[in-house]
Amino acid sequence: MANELKSVRKKYHEGECEECGAYSRLYDVDGKLLCEECKEEGYGVTEKEAEEETD
Repeated sequence: MANELKSVRKKYHEGECEECGAYSRLYDVDGKLLCEECKEEGYGVTEKEAEEETD
């Protein structure tokens, strides 16, 4: 079974930011899907911190 495909979990989504409306890579921050700019500006959450929250 060494050739089995393993599921890879995405740490982000793509779509419309719930804050600014831009279509981008989105991160789940407190239940809201935010683009990187809104995530960092409004919540002070870096990409690394957002990835740790989804693990």
